[in-house]
Amino acid sequence: MEERARRRSGVDARGEEGSDSATIHIPIPRSFPVPYSDQSTMWRGMGGRTVNHQGTPGVVWLVGRRRRHLRQARRALAAHHDIAIFAGSRDVLSQLERGIRPTLMAIDDRLPCRSAAAIIASVREVWDDDAFPLLVISEAGREQHLAGWLAAGANDCLTRPFGAVELVSRVSLLMRHQRLYEQLVRERIERDVQDTLRRFRTIADALPHILWMSRGDGSIEYYSGRWSSYTGGGVSLLRLGWAHVLHPEDVPRFMSRWDECQRTGEDLDIEARLRRHDGAYRWHLHRARAIRRPGARAITRWIGTCTDIDDLKRAQAEAAALVGGAPLGIGLLDRDLRWRQVNEALAAMSGLPREALLERGVDAVAPELQASLEPLYRGVLSSGEPFVNHEIAGGARAAPDAERHYLVNGCPVRIGNEIIGLAALVLDITERKRAERRAEEASRLKDEFLATMSHELRTPLNAILGWATMMSRGLVSEGRRAHAIAVIERNARAQAQLIEDLLDISRITSGELRIETSPVEPRSIVESALDVVQPAAEAKKIRIERALAGHALTVMADADRLRQVVLNLLTNAVKFTREEGEIRTSLRRAGGVVEISVEDTGQGIPHDFLPYVFERFRQADASTTREHGGLGLGLAIARHLVELHGGTIEARSEGEGRGATFVVRLPLVASHFDEQGGPPAEPSWQPPPPTVVRADLAGLRVLVVEDDMDAREMLGSALAQCRAHVELAVGAAQGLELVRRLRPDLLLADIAMPGEDGYALIRNVRALPPEDGGKIAAIAVTASASEEDRARALGAGFDLHVPKPVDLSEFLTLVGRLAGRAQSLEGR
Repeated sequence: MEERARRRSGVDARGEEGSDSATIHIPIPRSFPVPYSDQSTMWRGMGGRTVNHQGTPGVVWLVGRRRRHLRQARRALAAHHDIAIFAGSRDVLSQLERGIRPTLMAIDDRLPCRSAAAIIASVREVWDDDAFPLLVISEAGREQHLAGWLAAGANDCLTRPFGAVELVSRVSLLMRHQRLYEQLVRERIERDVQDTLRRFRTIADALPHILWMSRGDGSIEYYSGRWSSYTGGGVSLLRLGWAHVLHPEDVPRFMSRWDECQRTGEDLDIEARLRRHDGAYRWHLHRARAIRRPGARAITRWIGTCTDIDDLKRAQAEAAALVGGAPLGIGLLDRDLRWRQVNEALAAMSGLPREALLERGVDAVAPELQASLEPLYRGVLSSGEPFVNHEIAGGARAAPDAERHYLVNGCPVRIGNEIIGLAALVLDITERKRAERRAEEASRLKDEFLATMSHELRTPLNAILGWATMMSRGLVSEGRRAHAIAVIERNARAQAQLIEDLLDISRITSGELRIETSPVEPRSIVESALDVVQPAAEAKKIRIERALAGHALTVMADADRLRQVVLNLLTNAVKFTREEGEIRTSLRRAGGVVEISVEDTGQGIPHDFLPYVFERFRQADASTTREHGGLGLGLAIARHLVELHGGTIEARSEGEGRGATFVVRLPLVASHFDEQGGPPAEPSWQPPPPTVVRADLAGLRVLVVEDDMDAREMLGSALAQCRAHVELAVGAAQGLELVRRLRPDLLLADIAMPGEDGYALIRNVRALPPEDGGKIAAIAVTASASEEDRARALGAGFDLHVPKPVDLSEFLTLVGRLAGRAQSLEGR
């Protein structure tokens, strides 16, 4: 193993008989070139003790603890070198770490605590292997440790006993080898440096940039050939300073930044105009980077470039002028997706100045949109394919709490075949999307209103025509004639009110609604409206509480229109308050206004609908399962009438199930009078011509499901007069139960009913087995009369769709035909 270690380390070890020392030669260092063909011959030729010291004095460190040996070595070497003695490795390593090193170090292998190999390894860790030679002085018989010393980094070994001449010769030879090696290294480095400089100058002169180098203090020591060709001057021009070659307007900014970079060591990166040999100035990008020695902070050199970007600057200026005022957001992104240019429109979207966006990423404009935009932009950079009119939505920095909509385009920017970035075009289409939503909402509201209007107009008309037809045909007994007339009158008045509301809305829309004001006592108006709704309130066991001020309060108003407002509020309160509820009506003076307040304990107004409660055609529940009818026009008319009187109307509610309060405020006047007026004219009614078709429905079992009492009774009476056996149900749940229990022959059902509508009813019926009525014949009798309503009814499972108001003759014939029992009797 020891022999292998010697061969691996290049060791030639041989002892000579008759000599008082054994000589082991190790090349110095192991990578040194040795100018002798046979090293062992060289040592034998020196004859051990006969070689005298030759060469330049050096610094020798002696490391050991045996004083006698150290003194002997010092006496032998002191005449030729500077000697320093160290008792251990700690002081040696401390000196080396401070940057102090000897020309040669001799180490006694008999050191306590640490072996010579450990000291050698520690020294080589601090300084590179070939920095200076290490000589190990060993006792005879310790050659077995040679491999460890070599592996640790020793260069030579001297075995006791040896004479002073031999020590001096060995040290001198090691130093000469070291100096020879250093000289060879310097020569090689010099050749390499010169060769590198030649290649560097060739490359630098071929670059389309001006390349320069300066010392740490900024004084120029090199410039490429392009400097001379561009400026027309040499190094002498550069030595005058940057102020002599830059545009005067750019000098203060450039020099301030250059001084700062020299002070801090930051990279220089600035645009400034450089004077050409013909006196023209062109924009250049000036960049420089500081060079330091490893581990040092001081700057030893600056390497810089000047790149002509004048054409690019002009193109950017032209592009900026072209797109700067465009309403379209336009920006240029580099391959790192950082903004290089942005116009004012794009900056406005971000809420930041244009300058603040430059060199920042995509998230600077819209952080919430970064996840959507980055994949699109990177796709353009990787594929070179543009994307067009991609719609995205999200918040922008300028309006983080509001969702914005954008139409985004991206296309690659190329120089030759290379994609250097992309152009981003962003159009804010938020207002357009809002307009589309408003149009869609308006269209939806219109459709809902038309459907509701059709239903609300047909429902009372159905009762009117039904009872009138039966009376004209003599199908109503004497005892029920008064009831039939009352139903006709009630529904006719309801329809007249609906028509009047529609006419009022038409007048409001066209601006033709007018009022004629005179001094009015609001108390009498409120009391008369209360008298009108009192019966309906008593029918539902609703208690009405009145808190009305004295007769001294007077307002300028149109009495009929003001009564219309109050009556609308009270009617709504009764409609939306459940049985045994409470309505509180108050009239009082509040400063310079009169307040009329209607407060109920009804179902209340949802928070999301409260802002729209006074809008036309708006209803909190416009579905076919809504509990309360109406066109949703009353409150819109009331608000317009109040505003025509110079007042205001307000709606308040704590939410669903917590009641609602409506407050009307009108300007107060000082006059007082007793209101007088006549009763409204009764509507005229002419009976339709008598019908001539009847049906005999004897024994036919019919189930009528209808939530409207008048319509339910009218259909039941008409069918009973034709000798059908009729069962009546108020809602879908009761109707389904009667179908299961009675298994009738025919089902007549309304569509719009509270809870479950007619569509749900027929679906549930059709889900029953045939023996439980699943195959029953079914007719939808509904005020939902459009073609879409017909298709939906048939699709849900009805056999026929009959719109209200129904013609009883045709309807009964249709029922008989569907049941197979039609019988036309002329003249009966």
